[in-house]
Parts: sequence; structure tokens; C-alpha cells
Amino acid sequence: MAITKFGGVKLNIGGQEFVVPSLSLRQVQVLQPMLVQYTGQTDAKSIELVIDTAFSAISRNYPDLQRDELLDLIDLRNMAAVMNVVMGASGLVEVAPGEAVALDSTGQK
Repeated sequence: MAITKFGGVKLNIGGQEFVVPSLSLRQVQVLQPMLVQYTGQTDAKSIELVIDTAFSAISRNYPDLQRDELLDLIDLRNMAAVMNVVMGASGLVEVAPGEAVALDSTGQK
């Protein structure tokens, strides 16, 4: 595995292992209006958000990764898990669709 710039959570998608770092503050600012619309279902907005959020986080460690590659790696079976890993790595926990809670450095609310 390549040395990554940021620490994070290991995630295997489609046989490829990634170290998923937290989203940067800039990325959170861009994604936040869309994160509140996440339903956890397979509606078009949620699917786009999972791809955008995963790509934003993963590309911090893998700048050569193309967004289209994730479109082929993320599927309906792993979509929720990918989103949970990204949100967890970013210190956010999905409480219910559209709600996120920040955690402190110990992982507590």
C-alpha cells in the first residue's frame, strides 16, 4: 500500500484498499448543504452525495484517483458502509438521514 498523506480509516472497496481521511474543512463547507439532504436511500441525490463525499475524502490521500473510478467501485451493497466510513473518519456520526453529530477527540458526543 502506498504511503498516504493523511491518517484515516482503512476501507476496502471492490478489492482495493484505501485509507480514508477526514474531510477537510473546505470540503465540509462545500458538502454541508447537501449532507442535510442525505436520506440513506437510493434516490439520485443520495447516490450523488455518497460519490461526491467519498471522492472528496479519498482523493486527499489518492490525488490521482478519478471520480469515475469510484462510480464503478461503489455499489448499492456497499454505498451505506462507504458513507459511514467517511462520516466516521470525519468525526461525524450519522444519527438519522439528514442529521449528523460532531464527536470530540475521544469519540464521544
